[in-house]
Amino acid sequence: MRCRLMGALLAGLVAVTLPTVTATTANAQPEPGSAFVAAESSVRVLDTRTGDGVPVWTRSSVTVDVADRVPLGATAVVLNVTGVALTQPTYVSAWQAGEPRPGVSSLNLVVGETRSTTVTVPVGSDRRVSLYNHNGNTHLIADFVGHYGQGGTSWYNSVTQQRFLDTRGGEPFHGGSARTVSLAGLVPPSTTSVVLNVTAVDPTKHTFLTVSRTITGRPTTSSLNAYPYRITPNLVTVPVSDELNIAVWNNSGEVDVLLDLFGYYSPDEGAGFHPITPVRGYDSRTTEWVWPNAQRNVPLGGVVPAEAETVLFNLTGIGYFYGTSLTAWPAGQPRPNVSSVNINGSQTAANHAVVDLGTRRAVDVYNASDHTHIVVDVAGYFAPRA
Repeated sequence: MRCRLMGALLAGLVAVTLPTVTATTANAQPEPGSAFVAAESSVRVLDTRTGDGVPVWTRSSVTVDVADRVPLGATAVVLNVTGVALTQPTYVSAWQAGEPRPGVSSLNLVVGETRSTTVTVPVGSDRRVSLYNHNGNTHLIADFVGHYGQGGTSWYNSVTQQRFLDTRGGEPFHGGSARTVSLAGLVPPSTTSVVLNVTAVDPTKHTFLTVSRTITGRPTTSSLNAYPYRITPNLVTVPVSDELNIAVWNNSGEVDVLLDLFGYYSPDEGAGFHPITPVRGYDSRTTEWVWPNAQRNVPLGGVVPAEAETVLFNLTGIGYFYGTSLTAWPAGQPRPNVSSVNINGSQTAANHAVVDLGTRRAVDVYNASDHTHIVVDVAGYFAPRA
């Protein structure tokens, strides 16, 4: 009983570092939605461990300049942000440099953990992003994945969420090995990039996974960091080869890998992206826990305009004791056999999600086990092109 109580106190302590704001109605953007341009290979654009090696101090921020990576006219950039060597539990927020910091979080961290998350951030003409650290000191890493803009060529298409790789019960990924995975038959031949939830399951050593276009020329970046006997996800966007393949690399130890397909980009069809200033769309701490083996309906029609069909958001789970997994999908549809966020014990964990709006312009979120709180921070939406 004492251990359970301590777990609840820890979860509450971490949870209160998440700022709460009231959801507001986003103004529809007058310009047409933006298309996506993927980096040929992800590239590191920030690593505070290098140079003078100064971390990001408590309640301070660092600026990431991507002007040499994206052209004028870019509306948003996609980064993989990693927190390393922190001194206190904290959260990190990402937003457009020069604008007021929004009251949302992007990445939650605990001492002794290296954790990554994808962020999609609006940018102005200076093409800079700010990263804020709330508690203690932490090193931050940012890897550039791609950008949205009027000069883009690929449009987003949702699919029924589906798991197409699960190595559990089969051959795990060994340390220092890579594997080619085919998406043929799952996406059309015109596909340029895919949106996947990549999950590392129970690695035997601290490791990282890298997902890339081909098995040759491994990028010097990571897609997610994972710790022994934990389950760690990250939503990634990765270009595919001409044969509709991707490559998955494991750095060390043995690990099972899950790949869940959420959507794809194509020059032939799809929706345009509209970034918004991140806004809190839902916070169950204002109502009640989401109980085990239960789902919560999350209305988002008051956060995005009427033309929005798909919402891009950060889904945060605040664990109580045992840990759980969360799944987000269009309201009113059958729950898919995928996961969005995994929570290990009394952990606060977040992950990007891109989900179609369902019945009454809402998404459903399912909690597998143990009771938990959920927070939804909206970063943008996809809408049909005019």
